[in-house]
Amino acid sequence: MLLRTLNDTCKNLEYIAYMQKMSEHCDVFLGGTCSGSKWRDELIPMLGDVTYFNPMKEAHEEWTLCDQEKEDRYKEECPYLLYVLTPKMQGFYTIAEVVDSSYKKRQATIFCVLLEYEGERFGEVQKRSFKAIEKLLENNKVTVKHSLDEIAKFLKTRPRKQKSMANVIRGVLKRTRNYTQ
Repeated sequence: MLLRTLNDTCKNLEYIAYMQKMSEHCDVFLGGTCSGSKWRDELIPMLGDVTYFNPMKEAHEEWTLCDQEKEDRYKEECPYLLYVLTPKMQGFYTIAEVVDSSYKKRQATIFCVLLEYEGERFGEVQKRSFKAIEKLLENNKVTVKHSLDEIAKFLKTRPRKQKSMANVIRGVLKRTRNYTQ
């Protein structure tokens, strides 16, 4: 029992250190189209001193449960959640993520559809659907932008908060209670 308690304490301390480091270095979560789209590569230099979490992995790397857990923690901890859709999108999960975020972190969610990007464009039916999605999100107080430049300008003018160590520890204790119940 004592060994298990020490092991759990050690894991929690490691997690606290990890979360403190993360909370100091992440202003925005960069969610959205993957599928080889280069929007993140274009946006990141425009962000200046705005820090970010980029969930992208190299093409040859497999997405794991650990990666998903890490992404979920960043979504919870980052003050802003950005979702950018480009014509390279293949799946629809990002749309579900942004709608979910619009209920959980309304004013912290940013949505952008790049209707034409990297020489590709969405069709007329898709454009109408995105307009309807934008309206739904705006009704939920989500920030909607239409270019990477608009996103960068918006994020650079936002106040940034650093989490206190006390808040990080509270979050860890909350998670620990959830795991032990």
